[in-house]
Amino acid sequence: MDDVMKGRILNAIKDGARFFTEIHEKASVSPSTLSKYLRELERDGLIIVELDRNKRKPFYRLNEERRDEIERLINAYVSNVVEETKKGLSFVSKLPTLTDEDRKKIEELIKKLESL
Repeated sequence: MDDVMKGRILNAIKDGARFFTEIHEKASVSPSTLSKYLRELERDGLIIVELDRNKRKPFYRLNEERRDEIERLINAYVSNVVEETKKGLSFVSKLPTLTDEDRKKIEELIKKLESL
């Protein structure tokens, strides 16, 4: 699960540097969990921490030199999300209140997820 959480956080900053609060909001991770993993990611050399112009507020960006490892972790996170979504859709598709059309749509979504 560590790789999934790291991937979740890295995914939140993959499009550019972010401040702590931005990562917290985008990744939906508790502040204490986020702090822990940001320290680990920095220690592992996957992210770089810099200060804003006023040298008061740190922001976090990906270390492009570690792109392969970063992509591996993001893929672990995305795969986990896909699997959890498939399980949820599978459960919902068995509810007795669904129409046949709803079930077909859910089955199509599950097939799309499986092809990812």
